Amino acid sequence: MKRLWLAGIILIAGRLFAWTAVYGGADDDWGFAGCELRDGNYAFTGYTESFGRGGTDIFWLKTDRYGKELDFKTFGCEFEDTATLMVPTSDGGCVIYGHTRCPADDAGLPTLCLIKLDQNGDSIWGQNFSFPGIDIETCIIETSDRGLVIGSNNIDTTDTIFPYKFRIIKTDSCGNLLSDNDSVCSRYAILKGYSIAETPAGNFFVTGSSNIPYPYKPADVWVMKIDQEGNHIWSITFGGEVIDEGLSVQAMYDTCCIITGRTQSFGSGGMDLWLLKVAEFRYEEYFLVNTDWTKCFGGISNEEGKSVIFLDDGGFAIGGCTDSYGAGRADFWLIRTDSTGKKLWDRTYGGEKNDICEDMRRTSDGGFLLTGYSSSFGSGDKDIWVVKVDSLGMSVGEEPDEPVRTDWHAVNSVGSEIRFIYNNPGKGFHAGVFDALGRKIDELHACESSGQITWGKGIPSGVYFIRIESAASASTHRVILLD
Repeated sequence: MKRLWLAGIILIAGRLFAWTAVYGGADDDWGFAGCELRDGNYAFTGYTESFGRGGTDIFWLKTDRYGKELDFKTFGCEFEDTATLMVPTSDGGCVIYGHTRCPADDAGLPTLCLIKLDQNGDSIWGQNFSFPGIDIETCIIETSDRGLVIGSNNIDTTDTIFPYKFRIIKTDSCGNLLSDNDSVCSRYAILKGYSIAETPAGNFFVTGSSNIPYPYKPADVWVMKIDQEGNHIWSITFGGEVIDEGLSVQAMYDTCCIITGRTQSFGSGGMDLWLLKVAEFRYEEYFLVNTDWTKCFGGISNEEGKSVIFLDDGGFAIGGCTDSYGAGRADFWLIRTDSTGKKLWDRTYGGEKNDICEDMRRTSDGGFLLTGYSSSFGSGDKDIWVVKVDSLGMSVGEEPDEPVRTDWHAVNSVGSEIRFIYNNPGKGFHAGVFDALGRKIDELHACESSGQITWGKGIPSGVYFIRIESAASASTHRVILLD
């Protein structure tokens, strides 16, 4: 597979922080999921029309930490083979989750498939699951016992009473079926699950959507909690008069989760990205489930959140798409919030056409890995696009804040203390200090028209970002504190 384009990289103190790359051929190639492997390299999956045996084929792409292609493999037959999900496993490899039509079941319908690969992309095992009706893969996680829990949205054509189900399948570490729970259905609503997360106590949160067909009620965000055996603990919906869906969930504690998705009922217009914190509020032997808070992000057009991550400082990172902001139609969108959902910063990535983010993961260097497809870059109508950014969302060729005018500079950017000189800042300036994980750790203030500031005493050694905003300037310095 030819690596079509590598826009560039940014190195800070000898460490990689940001790069972008596009991969693909003459036909359509879609990236759907990425992850960091134990060896520090990255793996990606999706499906390709440019390579393989025909139709669409599942691909596995491995790159080094700079985005350089190391290996590319396809899996499939001459018909339809598609993967939209991947999870890294505790043994250093990964499992790809998708569906295949080779062979299809007796009714000619696709079957769910799992492919276990080691970190070199060599196949260890594969499993197919065929059930009555149509199953579309929606979520996968590796559990604390090293097994897998996967979910699918099922339309059981043999069931005339409850045809719409969310199926939960549990396997061991070799993909062998342990249980198949297809009882997640409702007499009155169509339930669809899109994401699942394990709690510290071994329970699970599921999020998706619930809509009532008769009389018609548009979808609401659906949240469910189940125990280790798949037994229902509680479920609840949140929404308004139009369409609202949960697309990604992460457990914060056993009694609390964070959800992102999209809402048409609330926000600024069109679809907006929705962030919800859902918690159990206990009163003696009783408890109530409700939202602790919700936040909307978006403009006059459409936005959605595809992935949410609970960060060490209590805040959240959200990866998704925006039509309201950015360089073109749809763009990758990364948002960083504090623990209350207040936005700290956001970044868009893309060109003049559609660039769709499908997945966002945290990386070991504190940055973020965004995976999707691009119509702005590459050789086909759609090509696999990966954006690797640092902890502040900085991409290739940009600073976290665009400089307006620099009236200050660091006398030394490396040392046991950092000294700044500033001149004519108007009303003075405000400096926020962020560590390599993007956490705000300190603030600096000055009201005088000029002077010097020394910072760093008593602060642990490491890479820091000094972001200064004033009436005359808005810019960021990277500094390194040494012991």
